[in-house]
Amino acid sequence: MLDKVRRQILDADLVLGDITGRNPNVFYELGLADAYGKKTIIITADPAEEAPVDVRHLEFIVYDLSAHEHFLAKLDKATHHVMVERYDRLLARARAVLATFNKEGGFNYKSAGEEQFQATVMRWEADVGLPADDDNRAWAEFLLPKIVHDPSDMQTMKRIDAFLASTSGHQALGAIRT
Repeated sequence: MLDKVRRQILDADLVLGDITGRNPNVFYELGLADAYGKKTIIITADPAEEAPVDVRHLEFIVYDLSAHEHFLAKLDKATHHVMVERYDRLLARARAVLATFNKEGGFNYKSAGEEQFQATVMRWEADVGLPADDDNRAWAEFLLPKIVHDPSDMQTMKRIDAFLASTSGHQALGAIRT
């Protein structure tokens, strides 16, 4: 059972921990999430002043199920903040690769807009998944076609393929470490 819990935490993009009632298993799982560097949102139905000392410094949402609409709005806002931050980092990395691609190739490809990029990455993430954290080449192959404003042109895709296979492309890969 513990291996299953560890695997689920490792695979999670976000961990939601409810510390209501001070369940020791929840605190253990939150500790694992912290050790694995996972984004975490902590919630509790208990009064804030009753939260254990070792988590009081963390942000958490106090909820009351009789005011579930307020709770859901706060949870939505917290989730959005955590997840958008992740996509902002991906966007910055993708723009860095695009800048190198344009500079090295003498191109002037425009960047996809933030919303277009995020929507495309989210679709791919849901359908195919994201590259392994330590696979820089896979990240470049993943990000570059998604950041180019209009990647549907075959000439553009050929240029991207050539760049990724080139020495310049390999040097750019080091700039996008996860």
